[in-house]
Amino acid sequence: VYFPCPFLDRKSDRAKRCMLLNSRCSTLCLDEPRIRDYFIFSFVRDPVSRFYSGLIQTVKEFCNYAPDEESRKLYCGNGEIPSHVIEEMLLDIRNKSQIPNRHLETQSLSLSSPVEIDGAERMLPIDYIGRVENFVPDFYRVLQRIEAHSGIPLPDFDPQILHAKVNEDKSSKARFAKSRSPELDELVRSVYHQDLACFT
Repeated sequence: VYFPCPFLDRKSDRAKRCMLLNSRCSTLCLDEPRIRDYFIFSFVRDPVSRFYSGLIQTVKEFCNYAPDEESRKLYCGNGEIPSHVIEEMLLDIRNKSQIPNRHLETQSLSLSSPVEIDGAERMLPIDYIGRVENFVPDFYRVLQRIEAHSGIPLPDFDPQILHAKVNEDKSSKARFAKSRSPELDELVRSVYHQDLACFT
């Protein structure tokens, strides 16, 4: 979990331990009073649809720095990414021969961010985890929990204004119309089995 942290003294010893190169902060930047005071929540997504969406984001970033013409032809533009390329990538992730970027790392890893509590490194305590596929009622529960946590009453509004019809991106459907298959989806489930165990 990475985030902006205007509260942090950039010259402090804590900042040296917890800040990243892009000036974003890791959860190690949070001191104990903030950890106790914050209401920390997150939303997770079906691992299969998230993988394909994350793959598109990964390819977009890669194409900004594509090293050669062959790579640009294979990955860039609006063409379909071949299934054997996706399969090789998944196998590399499973065999740990390739370190996935933030778009392709497991959600369980992303949410296992370390914090310092009582002088020891522990996992970030998360108050609530919702599902993107159940966004409207889950987010309303988040607001209710925040109300209970902070004492600040919720505004009077119809929760349906939060309505978010969450489907796979049209762009991901187009990019994987031919290459995606039940067998490839099963490989995704195998690679991201920890997310399936934790969040489904």
